[in-house]
Amino acid sequence: MTRSEAPTRAAQVNRRSSQKPRATAPTIKADKAKLEQVLLNLAKNAIESIGEDGELIIRSRLKENKAEITVADNGCGIPAEDQEKIFSPFYTTKREGSGLGLSISKRIIEEHEGSTFTLKSEEGEGTEFKITMPVAK
Repeated sequence: MTRSEAPTRAAQVNRRSSQKPRATAPTIKADKAKLEQVLLNLAKNAIESIGEDGELIIRSRLKENKAEITVADNGCGIPAEDQEKIFSPFYTTKREGSGLGLSISKRIIEEHEGSTFTLKSEEGEGTEFKITMPVAK
C-alpha cells in the first residue's frame, strides 16, 4: 500500500521523527526491492487492522551496530493463539487474503545473515513487527 492508497482505506499517513536525520545513513546489505516488499506488506496489514482513528508508526534506529526497523499499529492486535500460525504459508484470518504475506516477509528477512523478524502483539492493543539487520562494515 502506498501513501496514495491510504485515503481509500480511511487511513491517514503522517511522517514524524523524534531523531535528527543523520548526514549519512548506515548501510545494510539487503535486496532493496525485497525489503520494500516486506515494509509495504507490514504497512498494508497494519492499515487493514486499524480503525478510522488508528495509527501506523514506522521507526528506524541504529542499535549496537544493527539497523532496527519497527512497524507498529494500535489496531486490533493478534490473538495469542494465532501468533505462531500467522507465519505459516496460506494461513489467513482475512476474507480476502492469500496467507502468504507474513510468511514471505519473515523468510525474506531471515535469509539475510544475522537478521531477525519478530512479533509483539496484544489483542485489542495493537501489533509491532521488528526487523533487525546488521550494518555493513
